[in-house]
Amino acid sequence: MTQPVLSRSFKLLFLFLILSGTVHSQSITPTKGRYYYYKAWGFLKYYHPALASGRVDADSIFLTYLPDADKAKNAGQASAVISKMIAGLSKGQTFKPAPVKYTATEMTQNVDHNWFTKDAFLQAAVRSQLQYVYKHRFADTSHYYYTPRHFTTIIPHEKTYAFADTAAVPYAYRMLALAKIMAGVDYLFPHKYLMDTNWDKLAMAAIPLFAKADTRLAYETQLLKLVAPLNDTHALRFYKEMKNWKAILKVKFYPPFDYQLVENGSKIVVTKVLIPELCNQAGIEAGDMITHINGEPVKKRVSFIGEYLSASNPDALYARLNRYQDNLMFPTDSLHAKLTLMHAGATKQVNIEWTSKPDDFKKLSAYLNQKMAKPQGTELEYAAPGVTIFRADQTRRFLESIPEGKLETAMDSIFTLAGKQKGLILDMRSYPDWGGFYYLMFNAFGKDKSLFARYFMLDKQHIGMYKKITDTVEYYPPFTKPGKQTINAKVAILVNGETLSAAEYYTMLFQHMFPNSITIGNQSAGADGDDKGIMLPGGYEFPFSGNAIFYPDGTQAQRKGVKINKVVYPTITDLSKGEDIQLKQALEWIGGR
Repeated sequence: MTQPVLSRSFKLLFLFLILSGTVHSQSITPTKGRYYYYKAWGFLKYYHPALASGRVDADSIFLTYLPDADKAKNAGQASAVISKMIAGLSKGQTFKPAPVKYTATEMTQNVDHNWFTKDAFLQAAVRSQLQYVYKHRFADTSHYYYTPRHFTTIIPHEKTYAFADTAAVPYAYRMLALAKIMAGVDYLFPHKYLMDTNWDKLAMAAIPLFAKADTRLAYETQLLKLVAPLNDTHALRFYKEMKNWKAILKVKFYPPFDYQLVENGSKIVVTKVLIPELCNQAGIEAGDMITHINGEPVKKRVSFIGEYLSASNPDALYARLNRYQDNLMFPTDSLHAKLTLMHAGATKQVNIEWTSKPDDFKKLSAYLNQKMAKPQGTELEYAAPGVTIFRADQTRRFLESIPEGKLETAMDSIFTLAGKQKGLILDMRSYPDWGGFYYLMFNAFGKDKSLFARYFMLDKQHIGMYKKITDTVEYYPPFTKPGKQTINAKVAILVNGETLSAAEYYTMLFQHMFPNSITIGNQSAGADGDDKGIMLPGGYEFPFSGNAIFYPDGTQAQRKGVKINKVVYPTITDLSKGEDIQLKQALEWIGGR
């Protein structure tokens, strides 16, 4: 049967009806339509030449079309909004085909365009528009919404949209913040594929929550709850960006004792009495073990914090909760609490008053100053006779004490002396305060410049992919030259949940530099590589790991942490006695030759 020929005007009308949702439309929830709008906007932000080049402001585009996206009642109307947005951006735009070939060193795990290539929610015409943009995406190195250098932290051209600390962030800017986080994770976070929870489901579920978050406290609560599931310790510090973080995490006062989590975060050991009067009132002594807080298991408090603070693995979270100065472990929004203790073999309940008096704060301040004090000068520190120890957060003292122009010679002498000892301990259980220390040590003991890691940076020709850096200068600065000195000392490396980012990277360098060394401790923070930060409406910096690090053999470093030869966790007895069991194990290994 001969098919009738459709007139040109009828074809245009039919296409209009498809895009407007009149034909074959399906009713949708407001959340679903907004989700696809946010996904499309993020895609265009990083791929469309008009946005990626900076010729058109991405935020303005989002805010312009948001009211229409909110009104969409079916898939056709949602598609029409996206189509209109693309058409407006593409008007007068010259498109060039993007590169299509990539090397075998590309990380491709995060690139997922199924939402418009396979998912049939969006109508065919708009899906074709998105495909066209992808094939003609911005592929220059000067991306407007990415850092000029791969190791730079702050993503450029992201506006803060500052509001008074107590003022609510308006609806449109809350949704813009959500869309920025969604797009940032989709295209700039290399480890989305390692998350425990599906990111797309999390993002969609967050849309109505952000829409309802009409107070500053509610908005900040949703920000933290959305970012925590990234399972990225670089993002853990996000909570400090919040104006109301103490209210969200229910902390106000400090406990009158120091403490450490043990047994997989299920118990707390009191390690030191700080305010004797308050501890005596409650009958609390060093060595006591806390099992419940206000009738709830300690583990429940840990889980509560885990809903708001991102961590690559449990040890990274425990390490942050163990920091007395951060004051996160106990819910202290009320001045008094009930604790269940194991004391002298018996279980008892006590009433504790948290620290609140000015004189007591002075005692806490003095304690923290003493605890965090660092040595000065260039004298070597010995962990035991004949065993030198370098601590990651105490190396800058050499830089500050050695006269200008004599640094390299003086450090070479220091390393030579340390290498002649019976043992050398490299304590990486803190954040490094001077990166040059590690490469100057390489200038003393390094053997060659073979790669000790696989370092992947964002591929600007294909945002969302990451390419391996093969240039050795990215691993070894230009001033490095392997000294090839013989080292007599047995080398032990100490790590734990405080071993984060640069500390993990330099640990990998040490493991390569000293192949006969032993690494002792517990799982490190699992967030190696440079971090990035996107500014969000309200003036919040959203941090996350922006580059990816692997071992040369391909072993994943993100979430897993560094390789450990001997896993050692502090026990209740160790903590009660104030013993550093990991250091003790290193000394025993060194003395065992």
